[in-house]
Amino acid sequence: MPPWALARGGAFLVYYPPTCDCLRRSSLPRAPRVGTLCRLSSLPGPQTNERKTKQMKIDKAAIKNEFQRHDRDTGSSEVQIAILTKEIEALTAHLKANKKDHSSRYGLLRKVQNRRNLLDYLKRENEDGYRELIKKLGIRR
Repeated sequence: MPPWALARGGAFLVYYPPTCDCLRRSSLPRAPRVGTLCRLSSLPGPQTNERKTKQMKIDKAAIKNEFQRHDRDTGSSEVQIAILTKEIEALTAHLKANKKDHSSRYGLLRKVQNRRNLLDYLKRENEDGYRELIKKLGIRR
């Protein structure tokens, strides 16, 4: 990408310096004034509205059904810990493939801390349930 190209809001703005050969192209509908910024929409790669974010696909309903205490239970500590464990496993696999993805690494650390706090709470309140959950999830603690 040329040094005078700037990314603004998903579209690229290109600065045409006075000596640029782009001014002589007939493909532009109207030649830009020298020293102005023009929007380019034909650059390769996804634009903002076409960009699709990849998200982890975790079947939370199945996890809730497996770890819930009663029929309407969706937010107990056991369910939250199980969902966080599956998300941590998915993020760990993602980070093995994408070692430089620091924002996902930060999210992983947040999830691990959140799970640790919930496990500490569960251990304080219900130690038998804590030990059973640890065995079921295979967490080394």
